Amino acid sequence: MKKTALFCAVAAAAFGVFAEDLMFEFSSTGDTYADGKAVENGEVYALVWSADGAFGGINKDGTLVRAGDEIVRTSFAENGGCFPTIFVLDSSKVKTTGVYQMFLLDTREFAADGTAGAPKGRAADGSFPVVNGYSAVTSATFKKQAQLTENAVKAEGAGGSAMEFAADTPKPDITDITPTADGKVVITVSNVVPYVPYAITCGETPNALTQKDVASVFSLSDGVLTITVANPGANRFFKVTSK
Repeated sequence: MKKTALFCAVAAAAFGVFAEDLMFEFSSTGDTYADGKAVENGEVYALVWSADGAFGGINKDGTLVRAGDEIVRTSFAENGGCFPTIFVLDSSKVKTTGVYQMFLLDTREFAADGTAGAPKGRAADGSFPVVNGYSAVTSATFKKQAQLTENAVKAEGAGGSAMEFAADTPKPDITDITPTADGKVVITVSNVVPYVPYAITCGETPNALTQKDVASVFSLSDGVLTITVANPGANRFFKVTSK
């Protein structure tokens, strides 16, 4: 109890906060992007709030999809996870209902050849130059200060969800399916982007696409991608999805 009280007193002195302000302590380790690469130093972690805990997502230009959702605070990545951070919410802005959650963003800039560059992060005016995707943070430590546990607001930090992509990410379309002489099937897909892993699902009828992930690849650039299904078997109907 004394240790907690001392911590809060130090935090109050450092941040100029008061007893009714809300503080979240947060850190994480071992985080990755959708392509499996370790999160880059300087990448953005966002503390978000939503009324129902069903955060609506982020568009590629960094705007929020759903009215009412909020990006409350941000931190940054260092050595594969979120740098240990204390988020302090001013008492005048603390919500009395709803859910606070932590998300890892993918703000990397991709070159024309599909090479992932450094994160663009958050601009000085608070906007995001680009958001390729976002996911609830795994391996997280996320807790409110003990004296605030009676607050009605829920705090959710850990989660195992895969990274979702920017809400306005183009929908991939199959534009051509060509069987080859050696029994393979080459599928041409348009509207692809380099930060999304694509997979092919197939089946013997349109209503029974039961063979999932028979081929999966990353595109090397925006535009058109070809995916080869090496062993299609009796399957003659194909669908492309993002993983």
